[in-house]
Amino acid sequence: MDGLGLRSASDAAALHLATEPVPPLALEIAEILLRLHDDRTTVRDLEHCIEREPQLEDRLLALINSPFYGLQSISSARHAVMVLGFRGLRSMLLGLGVTDVLSGDFLVYGSEPLGLARRAIGVAAAARALAKELSFTAAARERLFVAGLLHEIGKVLLAPHLTPHLLPTEPMALILAERAALGVDHAEAGRLVAREWRIDPDVQALLRQRDQDAGRSSAAPLPAVLQLAQAIVHQRGLGYRPGSVPVMQVRPMDALPRLSGSRWHGALDGAVEAVDIADRSWFGQH
Repeated sequence: MDGLGLRSASDAAALHLATEPVPPLALEIAEILLRLHDDRTTVRDLEHCIEREPQLEDRLLALINSPFYGLQSISSARHAVMVLGFRGLRSMLLGLGVTDVLSGDFLVYGSEPLGLARRAIGVAAAARALAKELSFTAAARERLFVAGLLHEIGKVLLAPHLTPHLLPTEPMALILAERAALGVDHAEAGRLVAREWRIDPDVQALLRQRDQDAGRSSAAPLPAVLQLAQAIVHQRGLGYRPGSVPVMQVRPMDALPRLSGSRWHGALDGAVEAVDIADRSWFGQH
């Protein structure tokens, strides 16, 4: 075991991550997501699926009536589907599924209880707020939202194979530590989860490009927005235990020239506000 408390690379050599069981989304969520991939699915089909799962219906209605969505008096599954649309429903369901999967203990990553889940929602909300400020299309905003949800999902696969000691929090040092211990990092593992969950190929491509462009101010616009959203949320320490907050720079990026001067500060304030509203709405955090 090395100074980081990790298993040796030789011990980890037998770990073939590709054969690791990927944690599934809840069955009722996976079923509705599957229907959303079918062009023949109707609003009534989705309404019936949701109504068969009273607990899921209650969660959906509570969330859609929260400040995060800014809606009120949505009292039925049918009304929720009509208001959200298929794309919005897909994003909400993925959010619920991802937060369930990330609700475990990730102390090895310096996270407090629900820390990874809170950051998933926070980065998703920040990315969508920044995309709106940049007048991205609705499809691009939702693509960024889903990519934000998944930005740390690979840690679910790696955490059980790391010893219960804190890893370094600086992003590049963390990736190197994961690779040294297991031969793979959480970004690579996350792409495996995305494939297994049949996440939209455009989102998977965005996650790959984010990893290729990591640390570069000249990243393409969508990966740049995702990087910036991650930096905003992680720098604020959302979901981290004391002493585990990573040092991350929140700075203008060459790929986002429209975010400059006074608009830069306004965009950051809007993203931070979106994160706070999301945290309160999804987790009741104040």
